[in-house]
Amino acid sequence: MDTELDIQRFFQKVEKICTHEQALQKERYHKGENYNLFSILRIEGSELKHSALIANLLDPKGSHGCGDAFLRAFFEIALKGTAYPFENSTPLDSRTEHYTGPISGDTGGRIDILVKSSHYGLIIENKIYAGDQDKQLTRYDNYGKETFGADGYLLVYLTLYGYDASKESTATKSAEEVGYLRLSYAEDILRWLEQSARLADNKPLVRESLNQYIRTIKQLTYQDMNQENIEEIINLAVDHPEVV
Repeated sequence: MDTELDIQRFFQKVEKICTHEQALQKERYHKGENYNLFSILRIEGSELKHSALIANLLDPKGSHGCGDAFLRAFFEIALKGTAYPFENSTPLDSRTEHYTGPISGDTGGRIDILVKSSHYGLIIENKIYAGDQDKQLTRYDNYGKETFGADGYLLVYLTLYGYDASKESTATKSAEEVGYLRLSYAEDILRWLEQSARLADNKPLVRESLNQYIRTIKQLTYQDMNQENIEEIINLAVDHPEVV
């Protein structure tokens, strides 16, 4: 086997796919499809700005005017069919940077996103690039238990690709670690946003804002390439493992 020749052929095929992708990108540029306020304002790496947007979408009183449609979709899509806990709990409150007290051992800190009623709390720790703080999820888990009771809250750890939290973040005084649900921007948030855009079909400003945010998430998670081109490169890699 002529490995050098095989590598040359492999990259010739990859180059052909990339050339096609560049042509598609150029076409999108001329159509104005690359215009994205979220990218212009550089919110991609800002956890605070992502949290603010997600919290507003989850707020039934949010400026989107869609009531609790997005919140319900979040439980159905992102949380994979988790029972909707807010049927008979009004008013709801959705906020960011919720202060739970000074950090002291297993308590305190600021929760990135908190959606709450009188008897239930959705607690979301949002991580884009920042690392975990010491006992961070432990502290928020204790807040959930104290505020809503053992079965009255859900602790979510949101990252770009659904990573596990560090052991330092979930450490407790006992040998057990804190339980939480992992979510990813790349899959869970993206599918939820796509469903939300469909739900806002009769509200053009909301729908198009969501579509721009979807594009931002795809760029952030390296999914903004044409899907057929992505699959073709993956298939090439799978078919030629020795070259890879």
